[in-house]
Amino acid sequence: MRVSDKPTIKRIPCPHCGHITRIRKTREYSRAYREITCQCLNEKCGCTFVASVEPVRILVPSAIPDPTVHIPLSEHINVKQLALSLNEPKKRA
Repeated sequence: MRVSDKPTIKRIPCPHCGHITRIRKTREYSRAYREITCQCLNEKCGCTFVASVEPVRILVPSAIPDPTVHIPLSEHINVKQLALSLNEPKKRA
């Protein structure tokens, strides 16, 4: 993976002082759920907490979906149009 290919990670603010936190540890419970341990970088605060990370809804469906992962589609997705586009043959450029 090149440096430019790495995902951008937004910092989670401390729930007490609002300062940025550092992710100290992650624990994956399933493909769609993990918990992260965060530590506040404000020396005066020092709060350490666990946050959960879980996809809530799909905005753009995967081209290679995992059948074992069940995440609801966003309400803005037109399911009938999506089904039609998935069944259409691919056009060559």
